[in-house]
Amino acid sequence: MIIRTIENSDIDELSILHKKIFGKTHFSSAFSVKLLKRYFFELLSYHKYKYVMVEDTKIISYLIAGIDPAIPVKIFFKKNIFSIILVLIKNPSFLVEKLLDSFSLLNSKGQDLHQNDISVYLIAVDTYVQNKGVGKTLLKHFEQQLLQNKVYQYTLAVRIENYATIEFYKKNNFIEIGHDYKTISYMKKLYL
Repeated sequence: MIIRTIENSDIDELSILHKKIFGKTHFSSAFSVKLLKRYFFELLSYHKYKYVMVEDTKIISYLIAGIDPAIPVKIFFKKNIFSIILVLIKNPSFLVEKLLDSFSLLNSKGQDLHQNDISVYLIAVDTYVQNKGVGKTLLKHFEQQLLQNKVYQYTLAVRIENYATIEFYKKNNFIEIGHDYKTISYMKKLYL
């Protein structure tokens, strides 16, 4: 297995893998592959840290991180508003989630916990290699890159129902820094 920087030519494979991994649990997994490609293009254009783990010639894991991950998402939503509305109409279960997200933003006390630090926006591991150290290896690579750039902490968020991942973060020295109705936010401090 090798870890390398994501290239634009990986977007097709990333889009298909994203739909497979996230199934019906994330709004972006309801996007068409075409819309998901636009989403990944926006994320990759903005974020500094973007890696894939490849086994043979197949991408089995990816990580995308940077400062204030909400910025490329907002840009993507503005550029694709009509397509996103259609996705919401076809997937009404996400309509409630998006309304709650909007309400949460209007009533938030303070700033986004992931705005000023490097934050992992997406990390995903193909289902057939989960629980085999792939995610941990990818995170270690990412952390080494942060240390080389004199960055000593980062944040991420995980869905509250993702118990296995929450346990993974707790075992690997992540500290809970907040939560909302659907996610728990964590921070990890890095040491040389």
